[in-house]
Amino acid sequence: MSELEGTAVPELGEPKIDIGPWTEYVAFKGAGDAASIKEKLIAAGMDDANTCDSLEAPVLWDALKETGLPLRARTILAANTFFLKQLVGDDLQMVAHNGAVGNGPLFWGRALVLAPLFTVLPVLLIALVDSTVPDQPTNSTTFLRTFLCGLALFVVVSFFSPTLSMFFANDVIQERSFETDFKSCMIDQMQNAGVVAALIGSMVAGLLTADPPSETDSIINQGFIVLNVASIFFSVNAVLLSVITMMYLQPLDGAAAEKFICFAGLYFGEPITGIFYSVVLFLDAVCIWVWGAVGPGAGAFTLTIVCSLLIRLMVTTQWLSGWRNWEIPQKERDRRYNVATLSEHEDAGAKKSDRT
Repeated sequence: MSELEGTAVPELGEPKIDIGPWTEYVAFKGAGDAASIKEKLIAAGMDDANTCDSLEAPVLWDALKETGLPLRARTILAANTFFLKQLVGDDLQMVAHNGAVGNGPLFWGRALVLAPLFTVLPVLLIALVDSTVPDQPTNSTTFLRTFLCGLALFVVVSFFSPTLSMFFANDVIQERSFETDFKSCMIDQMQNAGVVAALIGSMVAGLLTADPPSETDSIINQGFIVLNVASIFFSVNAVLLSVITMMYLQPLDGAAAEKFICFAGLYFGEPITGIFYSVVLFLDAVCIWVWGAVGPGAGAFTLTIVCSLLIRLMVTTQWLSGWRNWEIPQKERDRRYNVATLSEHEDAGAKKSDRT
């Protein structure tokens, strides 16, 4: 958890000691002893207003950390340059979805298009193919229809996987607070992803052991198996990637750890994508089971509920992603977004110089 989390907005007090550009900020109640703060700032060469005002936010924050000042004092002093005017206090309030970001229609539009592609389309495709198969299908007919439908579904889902993985990875990288230990944050995220993926995998395995929705050689039964197997693939893949990424990240620290996370951003985002896919395919399999074991009416109702759930999940994810950390300047956010590309270029240049 970030050190800054839960820090209340300080109240103004009366300045007692002149500390150049920091006088009015050291006047905040609770910042600490003004004389001690002044001594540390002078020792660090940070008592000059022009020098301090010219520093970028990340550089200023690192410089304040090197002074040895406590967190509260550093937070108050840093406010002089990059986030005092954006601090919120008593006016903090809950906001409605559309009232804060203003992209509600766009979020819902994307969800209404994408959710049916991952739920309604595969379930209805399997049900439709099953209804068009003769009463006594040949083994080759059943094999080709099941295999081709399953393969097409897997290819389409895998095609979107890198884009979705980088979406999650970039969101985490861009909006983190300056004081966040990025390595610890990412390790916690990978551990949580691994545990959740394992739990989902156990749920899918349990569904596989249930009674089949219809005859063993029917398309709907084989489609049920295909969806469950694909779901297990993504959940197991998420578990394994979580373990592997943590194994390589654990020995690194500082800038090396951050650079490695950005360099392998795809693989740090993929476990979250795997969880998403595994859950969706699992719910699709539940729809197929209800459709075959109970009937089309109950199956259609189950499919409607599952599709509604996925729409809600997509809207919520876009809503959370749309929030911007007010501590982070846009220039710094853009720099973080490009870190992975820059890291690859630097590594390529280093390898080229080594060869020459």
